[in-house]
Amino acid sequence: MDATALICISTPQDNLNFYSEMFTMLGPDGQPLFRSIQVGLACEACLKAGRGDSCTHNEGEIPPWKSREKFDMAKALYGDRKDLLLRESVGAITEDTSSLFPSHWIDHLFAHQEPAASLHARHIVIACDPNGGGDSHMAIVSSVFHSGKLYIVGLDSHPVRGHTEIEKLLMAHIKTLRAKYPGVWFIFVAESNLGQEADHMAHMLKNEGFCHCVKEDGLTGVRTTNKRKELYSMELCKFMSQSA
Repeated sequence: MDATALICISTPQDNLNFYSEMFTMLGPDGQPLFRSIQVGLACEACLKAGRGDSCTHNEGEIPPWKSREKFDMAKALYGDRKDLLLRESVGAITEDTSSLFPSHWIDHLFAHQEPAASLHARHIVIACDPNGGGDSHMAIVSSVFHSGKLYIVGLDSHPVRGHTEIEKLLMAHIKTLRAKYPGVWFIFVAESNLGQEADHMAHMLKNEGFCHCVKEDGLTGVRTTNKRKELYSMELCKFMSQSA
């Protein structure tokens, strides 16, 4: 393959698209993995300012078989779908408007973390999503509500198989939290949609002091219906949109 060149051309998609990620991929030596040539009708300054759809600074890049008039027609046809206009006609990578969380919320979340070690928590809510085996991950997220804000104080995500691995991950999470927050009540909430995993985990926690396992209709855990998922998502959007 030493004498072979691979040439790829495509319309850019959103930032999470694999093809878009190829533009910034680095090799083992830290150098760009691909030589990228990006052709677009919007300049970098206008894209950063959110005016990419009205930028006229790169009109010289319009190919001879197109014209400014045709671009204006395409702009009118796309209407409010400025994300598609930017991708298809301007050549810019845009965010996926169907994503639940805008990327700037995520960036702000990780760039403005507040220390939670000094929190005087009375309760820690521990949410668990079992994986039911396989290669998918079992996730545990622990959070504290304090002064109108939501603090994440623990997070684990690992593929686990069988009772032993589930117990190892769960108890490691619990013991780490207990060392930081002695005497605080743990409210354990597991998803019960995948069989008996939630009940098994409640049994693993039966000797853990100051720990309450949430039950629903006599069964350990909660059922995550589609309506509830919408409510969970909107509640998280509320916190993230307020930088809380």
